[in-house]
Amino acid sequence: MSEVNRLPAWLDAGATILAGSVSPAPTLDAALPGLAQAQTLTSLQRLQRLQDSSLAECGAAGEPIYLAWRQFLRGRGPSVLVIDATDFDTRARGSATVIKGAPWLLAEGVLIAAGLRDSRTVELRLPAELIGQEAEFLNAVDAIRWLARVSSPRIQVVVRRDCRPSCWAAGHAGNDSRLTHTPETWCRIALLFAGASGLNASLLTLRRGITQRGLVELSHGENLKQQIDAWGGGVEVQGEDAVLVFDDGLGGYLPLSQADINCDSLSFASAGIAPSPATLMVMA
Repeated sequence: MSEVNRLPAWLDAGATILAGSVSPAPTLDAALPGLAQAQTLTSLQRLQRLQDSSLAECGAAGEPIYLAWRQFLRGRGPSVLVIDATDFDTRARGSATVIKGAPWLLAEGVLIAAGLRDSRTVELRLPAELIGQEAEFLNAVDAIRWLARVSSPRIQVVVRRDCRPSCWAAGHAGNDSRLTHTPETWCRIALLFAGASGLNASLLTLRRGITQRGLVELSHGENLKQQIDAWGGGVEVQGEDAVLVFDDGLGGYLPLSQADINCDSLSFASAGIAPSPATLMVMA
């Protein structure tokens, strides 16, 4: 068994920015190109951009992001933007890797949504396992304020520690005063407005029963069995009894013999799998 980390290019690039405190560019527009583009659009135009992209939540819900944004836009009064870093499987590495490796993208995605309506608070929800990992994100926020010459911040950042996951957290939450996404989702929103392509994917942590373990990117437009084989030798557990287990069982089970399916949300839902799982292991 060996480790594999096949991360998307945007996450590898973000990891080179020292602890979030070093700007990737000398000006705010160059450092946050997605935000610069979003500021030329109205709130409804930003919503339309999301709807046209078919970008989905990188989390158990797997819903199209524009559904949550549309509900959020219909609300009135003060609102809160939430970064939910909790996972049903505590061994998932996606949120921790994004917070540490792409804090500027994370902050940029939140700032794009801050222009939708009156948002005065950004809430970062951390599980017990990630307490202390917020430093990179807070450093990036401070650096952005310095670039923007902001002395009196309009938006307050609040860190909620020791949080637990909720099935009502990400996506269509039913509360129009809170817009909640996973850290990875916020990053992909920033990438979308910056004009990036190939965003129809999500991070997946490979656990026991797979030849190579670690963090990979699951493409939602490709075959599941082929991707498992491509990640490094397929699975350790063989035979008719081998079963794929998603999110420690909370994301569903699938016999390995039936893994020759597409990874889009509808195919996963039809197979009884969470549309966007965070972890995968194979058991007998």
